[in-house]
Amino acid sequence: MVALAWPIGEGFVTQTVGWWGEYVALGPQVWKTPVYCMLIGWLSSTHIFYVGRRTLEFGFEMKWAVANTALTALLLGILGENLFVWAGMWRYHESTSDWFSVPAFVPVAYAAGYSVLPLLRNWRLASTTLVWATTLLLASIGLGLATGFFPR
Repeated sequence: MVALAWPIGEGFVTQTVGWWGEYVALGPQVWKTPVYCMLIGWLSSTHIFYVGRRTLEFGFEMKWAVANTALTALLLGILGENLFVWAGMWRYHESTSDWFSVPAFVPVAYAAGYSVLPLLRNWRLASTTLVWATTLLLASIGLGLATGFFPR
């Protein structure tokens, strides 16, 4: 579901407020999103979901599961997005507040979007995906607008 939601979300952002940057590496694409990006998003999302689920299974309260999920998404966003840029696969447009080579709002939006996953642990897959994707989309656009990165 994440692999499906990712290009839809990026396509929607592109059509409404502008593009984040440009993909540099070659490869097949789905609605302007390379397949390698979808696979990386899927892998990261799986790990973030796992962390939130295991935090609850270890007996921590929901607030700690939400916080741990958000922190994992934030750190993976900072590390992963920067590795993406440093590997020459992706280039962001300039921003006024970067964490290394990535606009700071991007990993923060990941943290906000993914933090809902523990709250949705008993929901069906389609409903969970819809709520997660909508939250991530709104956080990305909202923070991008608030920081002046969008519109482009």
